[in-house]
Amino acid sequence: MAPQKSLPTVDLSPFFEDCDSAQSQKALEDLRRVCQSLGAVNIVGHGIPQELLLEAFSCSERLYNLSHEDKMKAPHPEGPIPHRGYSHPGLEKVYSKEDLDDDQVKSSGGQSLRQIMDYKESYEIGSQDNPNQPNIWLPEETLPGFQDFMTKFYWNLDRAARPILKAICQSLGTTPAEQEQVMQLHSGHNNQLRLLHYPSTPAEQLETMVLARMPAHTDFR
Repeated sequence: MAPQKSLPTVDLSPFFEDCDSAQSQKALEDLRRVCQSLGAVNIVGHGIPQELLLEAFSCSERLYNLSHEDKMKAPHPEGPIPHRGYSHPGLEKVYSKEDLDDDQVKSSGGQSLRQIMDYKESYEIGSQDNPNQPNIWLPEETLPGFQDFMTKFYWNLDRAARPILKAICQSLGTTPAEQEQVMQLHSGHNNQLRLLHYPSTPAEQLETMVLARMPAHTDFR
């Protein structure tokens, strides 16, 4: 088994306060180093109020405390698009690039891919103005305030993501013109807010591969 690594945390508040300061340059260098070495990073100092984050977790908890029947009032449709609404445990299975490129998998037409169920549930939300990925909402009476809050939360995250994207660009030494070109590609309408829940399960079911959470995988070929 490969040794586990902790995920470093980078404080970007110096970048938001004065992007030319020495502290800001150190934050950018830390961001670049971690992203290039691990591909993921914890970020603090992002400007999203703690109260809003706590409310989001509370709202997500209320969602997953609903009965299965109530959650299925906003079901994820069959097929990959639109990737919106509620996905029950077992609906989604993820695979690594190595899995997909395996000769046996190719020769079997995908039938030899792992059959272990991904034991998680999720709810996907996007921009209300994306016609290709229309949102699928629960009825208001099923979870009052859910749609209004999550729409607000989605756009709060988008506003926080833009300076983070700019920070990543700047950490890579891009020019202002290149940064502007990248920023213009991100309208906010093609993002996805994913609420994930991992129901409790006996540890031995995971250890014996009866169930899985979300194994290493790729979203792109």
